[in-house]
Amino acid sequence: KANKKVYAVHMYDGKQHGFHNDTTPRFDAESAKLAWTRTLEVFDAMLADKPDDPARQRNAALAHKQIGAHYAGRLNPDAAREHYQRALDLDERRLAANPTQRSAMFDVAIDLANLANEAHKASDHAAAAQLYERSVALRQRVADSDAKDVQAKGRLAYAQSALSREYLHLGR
Repeated sequence: KANKKVYAVHMYDGKQHGFHNDTTPRFDAESAKLAWTRTLEVFDAMLADKPDDPARQRNAALAHKQIGAHYAGRLNPDAAREHYQRALDLDERRLAANPTQRSAMFDVAIDLANLANEAHKASDHAAAAQLYERSVALRQRVADSDAKDVQAKGRLAYAQSALSREYLHLGR
């Protein structure tokens, strides 16, 4: 309040710290879903206030990636794809506004790979291959933009390997 910041505090009565961690006995699915919903409401409100702010776009996209991963791990592919697609939409807006920004390129590449992985799990190998091709192209641009960036080359190799897997399924 002293800094004139808007904030909200939510208490989850009877829940232990870490109730969102689904690898522990503390996990509470209902509370975790409510917490994610509230988190997205905050990011969506901030984004609505300044829809072209790249930092807000990225923060909202990161939240959607995390929620997508949560649903992917809980075997809810429709919800995972919905959140991964929203992350992609936000990150593509950032990339369109600044086409040479490495972090935006890589964020879009991750989004594409997340969607490709969901397509792979649904045995839609043609869609997975198309998405991985786009991811590889962006990762290649990132790697080419800095020859000394070994991490970018490793990320590229990961996507190339995943794309190769899809090509094998398609008989290419």
